[in-house]
Amino acid sequence: MKFVYKLLRGFSKFANNYDMTNERILNKYNHSLRVMDTAIEYSGLLGYNDEDKEIAAIIGLLHDMDRFYQISINHGQKSFSLEADETDYAINLLFKEGMIRDFTDREEWYPIIKYAIENHNKVSIDFQGASARMIMHAQFIRDCDKLDIIFGHAQSPYEIRVADSSSISDEIREKFYNKEQINKKDVKTNNERLLIKFSIVFDINNDEFLPALRDAYQEYYKKIENDIQTFKEYYDFVIEYIDERLKEKKCK
Repeated sequence: MKFVYKLLRGFSKFANNYDMTNERILNKYNHSLRVMDTAIEYSGLLGYNDEDKEIAAIIGLLHDMDRFYQISINHGQKSFSLEADETDYAINLLFKEGMIRDFTDREEWYPIIKYAIENHNKVSIDFQGASARMIMHAQFIRDCDKLDIIFGHAQSPYEIRVADSSSISDEIREKFYNKEQINKKDVKTNNERLLIKFSIVFDINNDEFLPALRDAYQEYYKKIENDIQTFKEYYDFVIEYIDERLKEKKCK
């Protein structure tokens, strides 16, 4: 795919403005490349036409551009303020300052790309005023991003958060067992933050992602679980949920 070379050139130009020796920036760079690759692979599995494959790849590569800036201004700290979770920086850079032209000149695609980036990390998608094509791409990037989040944690060579003896509130447990994605603004403990990762499966829009996500969860669970099996019930529930969805899909 010839367009990929243009995307990689444009992204290298952008990333060169940041300290690539910073572990967190390098991780975000690699995450962006992997999500682009995932977008290319799964857009093919979903039967997207050539235009939508290219749009999906662009969104996959650019969806986390704001994180580079946030990491740099937070001096590599491991968490961002809630206000910093917005995508204003990336949107301004791409569409007000014109950096989007380093990736594509197809102006008719810009509203789709903008909408998908704006909605990729919200608790839920804002459907108001969106076309079916915009929603398709917003849902798709969310799936690509979530798959790589679990995959990335499962295979990370670095130390990651593991389960401990901290509590999980009844409210958070109820949301999980109601198959709701947990909002990070509602969590307070280490284990509640881990449960967010397990709850993101409930926001997967395309069943085609589920087999790979199941494999990623198996590896992730091994990495975060402790001797008292804090997360076994949650892990089992997620695997059962995935298997049921795949069974229903096969029966259709």
